[in-house]
Amino acid sequence: MYPAPVDDFRLSRFDLVRTEAPRALTVDAPQIVLCVRGEATVASEKRSVGLGPGRAVYAPAGDTLRLSGEGKVFRATAGLAHATP
Repeated sequence: MYPAPVDDFRLSRFDLVRTEAPRALTVDAPQIVLCVRGEATVASEKRSVGLGPGRAVYAPAGDTLRLSGEGKVFRATAGLAHATP
């Protein structure tokens, strides 16, 4: 996570390794997930989206996401959201 001078914004980086289990992202607030390197899959109960470099997806508050793939992904959200291992 990168420190921000405000409580209502959080930027997190995820270095994904294909052999690892998907990471659960608890969404207490809206968020944007951006792939900057490699390939990532962002999945919820309703859909799954594949991301390549420069591609992003918006997730509304209340969704629980699974993040998998191989590469580097950034997530911007309100300070309330968190990732669980």
